[in-house]
Amino acid sequence: MNFSPEPPLLFSSTAHPALSQEIARLYGAVLSECIVGRFPDGEIKAQVGVNVRGRDVYVIGPTNATPTAAADNLMELCILADAMRRASAARITAVMSYFGYGRADRKDDSRKPITARLVTHLLEESGVDRFIAIDLHSRQIQGFTDLPFDNLHAGPVLRAHIRTLGLDRLYIVGADTGAGPMARKWGQLLSVSSTAADKVRKGDDDVEIREIRGDLEGMDAVIIDDESSTGVTAVRVAEFLKEQRNVRSVRLAVVHPKFVSGAIDRITSSPIQHVITSNTVPTGILPDQFTVCSVAQLLAAGIRGTYEQSSLSDLFEEQMSAA
Repeated sequence: MNFSPEPPLLFSSTAHPALSQEIARLYGAVLSECIVGRFPDGEIKAQVGVNVRGRDVYVIGPTNATPTAAADNLMELCILADAMRRASAARITAVMSYFGYGRADRKDDSRKPITARLVTHLLEESGVDRFIAIDLHSRQIQGFTDLPFDNLHAGPVLRAHIRTLGLDRLYIVGADTGAGPMARKWGQLLSVSSTAADKVRKGDDDVEIREIRGDLEGMDAVIIDDESSTGVTAVRVAEFLKEQRNVRSVRLAVVHPKFVSGAIDRITSSPIQHVITSNTVPTGILPDQFTVCSVAQLLAAGIRGTYEQSSLSDLFEEQMSAA
């Protein structure tokens, strides 16, 4: 299909309208109209309110914004994409500040699904032609589809705030071995040492920290992870750092604040004195010890880059040099 010479159209799902509005403002556009509602039985209904024939359209919204709407957010994005495909949009890009179900990215036990692959398949079948996401749980998710899939990183946004704290004995600590590569990268970019916790999960809300290597005594530790839901892992790591490694202070930097009921109280009652996070999902009102850094500029730049067909690797380099 031929593209219209008109500028792209930006749409928002109902999952995170505040972020969508900020992205549109920074891009220099206004969100286009789409109507999302419910039938009496609770099923989602949607209608695109403007002509999208031949247009390049971007549908903005996380596929899992809150613990109570994980399935609804994904289904809404699929329905909107299907409506736009049937209205003859030239290209549909799903802009997902958070890619839900990403933790089920491999078959790690018998009779278990690979849900991340299922989600990409559902979106692809709905009409999505391209994906933009922030900090996928694992990069292999990009390989679950043959469509272009840009995985942007919020690290530069969070590191920029960490630099303002003036921590002269900074030490980066990955929340577990899975966060080890992320910790090493942060350590290199911040020119400080890094390590990762050796964690054993005993249940969905219970973990044991076996070891954290490194000379951390008297250091200002920043625990990092791609997401946090219960907060249990971060709290256990913080307790270990304080009790076993005698760190001077503990902070937490997490990209996706997927805090479920009880998580915030658990964190505020722990040795963690400051939390740096982003707005990839709605955060609501948080205590004063939480700092929320916006990813709107990052996503606006990603949309501009894909629409103008400029290199997103240049975008990454600019972020890293500025961070």
